[in-house]
Amino acid sequence: MLAQPGPGTEKTSSAVQPGAWFALALLTAMTTFNQIDRRVASLVIEPLKHEFLLTDAQLGMLTGLAFGMIYALTSIPLGLLADRVNRSKLLALVVAVWSAMTAFAGFATSYAHLLLTRVGVGAAESGASPTATSIITDLFPRDKRATAVAIYQTGIPIGSFLCFIVGAWIVAHYGWRAAFMAAGLPGIPLAILIYVFLKEPKRGFYDQNGPAYDGAWRQRLSDAIGFIGRDKRVLLLMVGAALLSAANTGVTGWFVPFLMREQGMSIQSAGMVIAFASGICGGIGLIFTGALTDRIAKGDPNRMLIMCGVIALLTMVLAACALLAPSVALTVVAISAYSLVCYSFLGISYGALLNLTPSGFRGTVISIEMVMANLFGYGGGPFVVGVLSDAYGGPHSLKWAMLTLNLLYLAGGGCFLIAGRLNRKRELAAG
Repeated sequence: MLAQPGPGTEKTSSAVQPGAWFALALLTAMTTFNQIDRRVASLVIEPLKHEFLLTDAQLGMLTGLAFGMIYALTSIPLGLLADRVNRSKLLALVVAVWSAMTAFAGFATSYAHLLLTRVGVGAAESGASPTATSIITDLFPRDKRATAVAIYQTGIPIGSFLCFIVGAWIVAHYGWRAAFMAAGLPGIPLAILIYVFLKEPKRGFYDQNGPAYDGAWRQRLSDAIGFIGRDKRVLLLMVGAALLSAANTGVTGWFVPFLMREQGMSIQSAGMVIAFASGICGGIGLIFTGALTDRIAKGDPNRMLIMCGVIALLTMVLAACALLAPSVALTVVAISAYSLVCYSFLGISYGALLNLTPSGFRGTVISIEMVMANLFGYGGGPFVVGVLSDAYGGPHSLKWAMLTLNLLYLAGGGCFLIAGRLNRKRELAAG
């Protein structure tokens, strides 16, 4: 159960904690390497398809479902740990493990070997996001969290940029095995830096209610699930985020094979397009929307949820334009515009979820959200596209499979808009 706050526990200051920006830089670097190790499998889909004679469904399993299933199984235990142990040490451990497993993929001699390494990466990466976001909420006040989370999430486009532009060059010149090793090995020094320099902040520093949690892990998990079930805003937010994650990963994860098959690009050219789109455009979109959210919403979950819904609908339209564009030039322009907005919901939705969740089981709630986002999102999105591509058949099957998955943006956007409406009703009822 949550312990009651004692005298002097309320913090109303809008000043960030000392060392917060340095800690945020380390966490952003961690997310960058997280994304590199996660996306490298998508980069080498076509080389793996030809070397191991794989179907699109098998490739979807490798790049999505194998990772997402183990991520879902280990997210909650690691989220519970994040609520009880030294979070910086936990982060250092998981970074070291997933980096080593990524590098081991370069020595794979079979499809089964590749699957095992991706399972290892997924298990370790499941401890990163709930732990890091829990730390961020104890370093930054409510009115600065959307910006802080958006900066943290810029590791996603930065990692994508490095993965696709450097990784594609490595694949073209040295092969897919070298790409896995180059993606994994640099994470080991980062794990050491996190272990040495990232300090554990005081839990619940800025929260007026719920500074500490004194329940056992079963009670903590039960209370977190009960909180989600009672608060329909939070439930809809989490479902919407999972649907958008499925659409994002299913579309972006297959963009390189799409460009190679539909537009006849080489892997290096396709990698450069996705590097520019995901890295530069995606990063600009994340930073801009994070700062805009803090300026407009000022921590108000209602406005944040509505912004997520609008972004989802716009992303759906831009993704369809990218997949149906009649020329290479228009495809590149549409993919860049799509990437400008497709990641934007991340910082806003996480900021809203953090502001709606008591600090005592925030790590547990985030881990539950990550289970949904990764099992149904990261795990399901790429796999469903692969299965649909095999089922549709024909030279354009991948395009139609991606367009089918694109409809999830509509469903996810609807969840956010309904959650915003519920939040508004609650505010009016409270006076």
